[in-house]
Amino acid sequence: MAKPQTYRDVDVPDGFDEWDINARVNYLAGAMDRTQIADHLREITGQEPREEPTFKKDELVQIIIAVQEGSSDAE
Repeated sequence: MAKPQTYRDVDVPDGFDEWDINARVNYLAGAMDRTQIADHLREITGQEPREEPTFKKDELVQIIIAVQEGSSDAE
């Protein structure tokens, strides 16, 4: 029988933005549950927190815009 997945209540470490993208993805996928990931995305894109970990369509568009602006700033 498969063991249920468990997650720890963790904060994003200092210097996280400087990590390689693969390291960031692995960290978030392994250390946070869906609600924590959603809350973090909402926080870094300036959205209000919600009870639901899922995103509304307009929230996803705001995240895409923030990601695109961040990647164009890096160039």
